[in-house]
Amino acid sequence: MASTRTKLPGFGLPLNYHVARKPFPVILSDSNPDNTNIWGATTLTIREICMLKVIEELTNKPEWWRKVNDPDIAAKWVKEAMAMPWAEYRQNGDFTQLMANACIDELRKKAEIYEKTGLIPVMDYDTAAIKSDKLVPQELREALKAAVAPLENVPEDLKDWHPGSDGKVLDIVHPSLWPLVYGRSRILTDKRISAEEALTYSGASTVIPGDPPTDFEGEKTQEDYDFHMFHVNAFSKRFQWLPCDIDLTGEKPRIDSYINNIHPIKQAELYPIIEKFIGLSLPAWDLILRWHQDFNIQRVFTDNVRYVCRVPHICEPYNYCFEDNRPLDADEPPREEDENMSEYYTEYGREERDGDWFRKYHTPNRPDPKTDLEELVKLNASDVKTTGFFNNAPRAQVIVKLANIHLTPEKPSYDGGSWHIEGQLNEHICATALYYYDCENITDSHLDFRTLADPQLLTDDLSYDQGDFGSIEDVFAIESYGDTIQDIGSVLTRQDRMLFFPNVYQHHVSPFELVDKSRPGHRKILALFLVDPSLPVISTANVPPQQRHWFAEEVLQDNNRLGKLPPEVANMVVDNLDFPISLKDAKKIREELMEERSAQQKDTDRNIRSHEWNFYIPVLQSHHAMADRWTFKAQPGVFVELTDIAHEYPGEKVTTQPNLGLIPGQTYPSDDPGAPDQRDWARLAAYIKWLNENSSHNVCYKVLYLTRHGLGVHNKMHAQVGSEAWNTRISFENGDGKETWFDAFLTEVGEKQAQELKAFWTDLINVQGAPLPKVFYTSPLARCLQTTDLVFSSLMTSQTPPLQPIVKELLRERITRHTCDYRRSRTWIAENYPSYRIEDGFEEEDQFTNRTEPEEDEEHVVRKHQALEDIFNESRDSEFISLTVHSYAIRAIQGAVGAGVCRTREGTSIALLVRGEKVNEGDGSAALDLDAYVSADPAGVSSLRRFSM
Repeated sequence: MASTRTKLPGFGLPLNYHVARKPFPVILSDSNPDNTNIWGATTLTIREICMLKVIEELTNKPEWWRKVNDPDIAAKWVKEAMAMPWAEYRQNGDFTQLMANACIDELRKKAEIYEKTGLIPVMDYDTAAIKSDKLVPQELREALKAAVAPLENVPEDLKDWHPGSDGKVLDIVHPSLWPLVYGRSRILTDKRISAEEALTYSGASTVIPGDPPTDFEGEKTQEDYDFHMFHVNAFSKRFQWLPCDIDLTGEKPRIDSYINNIHPIKQAELYPIIEKFIGLSLPAWDLILRWHQDFNIQRVFTDNVRYVCRVPHICEPYNYCFEDNRPLDADEPPREEDENMSEYYTEYGREERDGDWFRKYHTPNRPDPKTDLEELVKLNASDVKTTGFFNNAPRAQVIVKLANIHLTPEKPSYDGGSWHIEGQLNEHICATALYYYDCENITDSHLDFRTLADPQLLTDDLSYDQGDFGSIEDVFAIESYGDTIQDIGSVLTRQDRMLFFPNVYQHHVSPFELVDKSRPGHRKILALFLVDPSLPVISTANVPPQQRHWFAEEVLQDNNRLGKLPPEVANMVVDNLDFPISLKDAKKIREELMEERSAQQKDTDRNIRSHEWNFYIPVLQSHHAMADRWTFKAQPGVFVELTDIAHEYPGEKVTTQPNLGLIPGQTYPSDDPGAPDQRDWARLAAYIKWLNENSSHNVCYKVLYLTRHGLGVHNKMHAQVGSEAWNTRISFENGDGKETWFDAFLTEVGEKQAQELKAFWTDLINVQGAPLPKVFYTSPLARCLQTTDLVFSSLMTSQTPPLQPIVKELLRERITRHTCDYRRSRTWIAENYPSYRIEDGFEEEDQFTNRTEPEEDEEHVVRKHQALEDIFNESRDSEFISLTVHSYAIRAIQGAVGAGVCRTREGTSIALLVRGEKVNEGDGSAALDLDAYVSADPAGVSSLRRFSM
């Protein structure tokens, strides 16, 4: 093989390198700092997912491609599909005549493709899985079984049962044995080797460095500048699976380097067989790599999920359709503010009555599928290539795996696998091919698929009513409060079936068991993993065989020097070599690799699960230019979930938690094993610093300390007179001659609460070791100015120079006609709190006193989102920040960051870890455009998403 200077990611190139031309997308968020390559699919409706199931199940029927063109059989299938219990398959599932007709039309087009190519796209929309039951000739299947048999039929003590599989999964060929090990494996620096010559290089070459580079070393060439960088945290710096190289320049693909763990001489008969399977896989793989660009479809589309209201005379006065628009029955007491959070609402039937009434008079707006066949199936048989795969790439790389699942009467069932994608980012696996070549005495099993939806694609143009998440869940197969992972469906896996799918589909094997529990059964699989052709990695063409027993067999031959030594001496020499790697060491390395990958898989799962639908955050067509726009996401697992506490004590408000709710003993990736006794707050501070240092330039993590002011005069009066009198009359007055609640001050109780909170914070900072905020913000309303002074002044003045709290307009309470929510002048604030810094642009007089309508919850969340944008822009180097605000303000902040929303008691502090990500950069100020909200009909409201606390 021709000589060439080895220059691949991890050796000669940064480990996290990828070329400027766009590689295949990855499902790992934060893997690419410029976010150009992160996968997010179109969000599927429930109806489209039901259609995917019908397409999958009908294409499992014998001769479906012929029968679908028989009108009588097709009509029978339509009737069967419509009669299925769809609500049991998916919540809110249904199936209409139009859906059934569209499925039949789609199947007829796919039947034509199948007869010409042998391929059936299933679970297909933005990308696709592809299956085939006729690609593999029987003689090839039998040849595979015969060639694998010698690897299976070994003594029991030599069988390699997969760790943790309870003796059910037998590894025949597995890439985790003898992988590339940084700091131990040998690599050829100036040439590539073929399969035929591989054994002659075993033990030769250079040890690959133990700390692979993550940036260019020395001067860059022009070619080096034409690249992007994945985030290094998505990679292993210890291991990489080794693919073999595939030559694609001839009429048929040819394995161009040895297959890791398949001996190129002793198991040579497997090579041409696997070559044929790679050849069978190339057309499907090529389609998968082109699918998103060329063949993506959306069968069911809607941008409006508003319910069809059948009682407009009731709902129109409220402007929107709510469950609590229901007229009350004669036996019910009047509604109260925040009653949906009260014990009465949930336990005494009002919630159920409201829900029943709403469902009766509001019909879900479920869309029908498209009827144009070209929009149901863009793929044609002529699109399936037989040559010129991957844009005429001269070479591909494939990782080979052979595994069996064995069940016995003693172990009659397989519990299924875990959700995963294949490999780590080191391997750049973009697609998988599976061939089920031998199944005996086992029940049907399926491969389940799910993937990450792109929330922005859905929320940017979706029309729905305020708080009406039920209408979203009636139409789309999502949980509006949950993560953006969508379960797409399952594909039947049976003998002789080939199945291809992209590595942006997480998948897992469903459970199966023996049919006849009195005798054993098995399932045998060939798995081929395609490395992204645009991103070749270190392969067996660069790393000579690492198996010590292969090396020993080669060097102990009679014509070699070691072979002329007495056998016991020769074996002693081989056993004392540090390289190649013994089976014992290889298994130890495999355990370490599996442990690392298991942790990485959990991180990946946790990472993608952190992407949640945020129908809380509205889209604001702003009238001003923003400096930097941000999205925010609360990070779980650091502080206790306050919503859990709220649910445990219904009807009560959350109070300050011990140690501010920091979960005791929580472990972080940044923990120093050399300092096991480090305190919780110190470890958290190190973790936040680690997150920021290891995140892309546009991502920032901060801990927000949120404090609600102490009890105000307005709170006391509201409690005294009741909600109805307060909300309809008294709150519009400045006071009653005895008490003043215009921009209310703290009561004596409120001042006492603040003093108690001061003692708590003094202990938290000085004794517990919590980091002191470097920046303090406060609402401009008097009760927050007072609370900030009483709670934090001694802590702020203890610093050199003293810290100055920043008065920020956007942090004020939800704007209403209640005079307690009006503020005093800028001059009054400056005179009474001279040590406070009032933000630039702060108006002298309150701009909201003439507003005739209260601020909608959605507007309030927008305002708090903008406040957080300002704070993240202004305080980029501050990882701990204090905000003194109000009850509704805390809930709006929780909504803006996607945290669970709860009510807090006066004089309470809570904490949130928030991840901010810049979504664009620009010039100008990020201050709130007050003109958008001061009028009776605020400008821009029509462009907002609806929000409900």
